[in-house]
Amino acid sequence: MTDAADQGNYTGDIQAVRRVSDIIGLFTLRTPRLTVAEAAQRVGLNRTTVHRYFRSMVATDLLQRDRDEPSAFVPGPLLLQLGAVAHGTRRVLDVAPPHMHDLSREVGLTCVLSLWGSTGPVVSMVSEPPQSAILVTVRVGTQLGIESAQTRVFLAFAPDHDYAARSLKELTARDSAQARRDIATAAATGGCQVELHGGDGIVAAHGVFDQNGIVAALGIVGTRSVMRGQSDNDRVGKLRRTALAITEALAGTATYHSALAASAATRTGKKRATRKG
Repeated sequence: MTDAADQGNYTGDIQAVRRVSDIIGLFTLRTPRLTVAEAAQRVGLNRTTVHRYFRSMVATDLLQRDRDEPSAFVPGPLLLQLGAVAHGTRRVLDVAPPHMHDLSREVGLTCVLSLWGSTGPVVSMVSEPPQSAILVTVRVGTQLGIESAQTRVFLAFAPDHDYAARSLKELTARDSAQARRDIATAAATGGCQVELHGGDGIVAAHGVFDQNGIVAALGIVGTRSVMRGQSDNDRVGKLRRTALAITEALAGTATYHSALAASAATRTGKKRATRKG
């Protein structure tokens, strides 16, 4: 009996999600606003039901009332935010490949682009060097943890406080302190690098920005032996220039500099508060 009740609730939830999806799908460039009556007619539901959905969607920021036409509704802040994220994600995946190819060839290391998923960065694109005596690579779809440079770059500019608190708590005191230093370095410079435990592996990462903020983390991964003839500064410099070239293509240069300036202002404020204390 409990299973049947649970199944009924599950079915009801699915129906509600489908109806919300149907309503959201009515909004297009040609139809930027809708009234309850128009939506009811198009989705085949009665006005009372649609009005109830509209009211709930307004309460959760999926929709909002049109300022110029109070009886009509337009996409709300949450939909606009999701749209910006989706647009930025598609754009960076279109723009990044040639830059990543050039970078992996120049430094002789695997180049990785990660996007923030539901529980941290996910490797979304990989470019391997054409020739390398020792190849260290990462699979597309790999979920990255707090130990990764990419994760620490994301946390510097788009802090997920719950994720950070959980992840840092799982580390030893020493590793947690290092992670915090790396996040601070990324906030100040745009990137950081992490030495892998148990070998000479190194991962360096730098943020990639669009007009709305950080959209990806660009990283290079390999061993010191592969980098013979190149100093850390050469490698990090090329990574930074590539990340900024992608950022420029995404019209995010001003956003990037604003993020660094905000970080600097925060650090200055903390130092003053510490001195006063």
